[in-house]
Amino acid sequence: MKRTVDVCYYVRNPNSDRVVKIVYDYVMARSNLPKRCPFPAGDYQAHDIRPSDVKLPPFLPETTLMLEIVYRSEVSANHFAFKITYFPFSFAIHFHAQQLLAVGTNIEFNSRVKSIDLSHTFHCPDSLMNQSIELGINISRPITDMKLQFVYSDVTENGSIRMVLIKRTVDMCFYMRNPSSDRLVKLVYDYVRPRTNLPSRCPVEPGNYYIRDIRSSDVPLPAFLPEASFLFETIYRSEVRRVNLIEFRMYGRLMRFIENLFSSPL
Repeated sequence: MKRTVDVCYYVRNPNSDRVVKIVYDYVMARSNLPKRCPFPAGDYQAHDIRPSDVKLPPFLPETTLMLEIVYRSEVSANHFAFKITYFPFSFAIHFHAQQLLAVGTNIEFNSRVKSIDLSHTFHCPDSLMNQSIELGINISRPITDMKLQFVYSDVTENGSIRMVLIKRTVDMCFYMRNPSSDRLVKLVYDYVRPRTNLPSRCPVEPGNYYIRDIRSSDVPLPAFLPEASFLFETIYRSEVRRVNLIEFRMYGRLMRFIENLFSSPL
């Protein structure tokens, strides 16, 4: 038996699935779980759940069973996970925020032209939550044209590209005037913009620029990215000079972090 329901719709329309309703009516009478969306963060309980009392469909066979309940977000990278801890005739459900987390292992930051001098510092590289990146950019010649190639790839453990998952090429001079023109690029652009003194319009004049306090654990990520080793590249190229101006590459692994999942039960 397998059912998939939109919980926010279902709690408003509990008669929409008769099989789910058998368990839903039994549990809700013994629970403080919300009856409408959104579900606020917190601890919820369902008490006095007696397997012998739960109404079961008559067509189920006499056999060993496994019951699974999986709650999933199709929109956000921040899913919710739950742990069920059994007590005599009761259980507690603890909701936990789940975060898609990029953990870096190596950074490359290079320029192919003499008019751009680069530096970088990778702070706390051995930490999961406290990694941060600081980039220094010294430009001695105005930049009047610049294409950005934004690439995210699934890679093997030795760094070989297995599959390119995201690839975008945008004209940066156009994009900085129209930052809503690409939603995926905008995720990173909006995060970096408050952390840099780089110009928000072309041309980029000579000067010393920085990008500071880039924390991989804070960067918003699309929910569809898999938990796997990755290579993230941003390559800035001049089509007039036919050369890559700046190449940034970050190798790492994507994982899901569930805060306090193994905390003590109520």
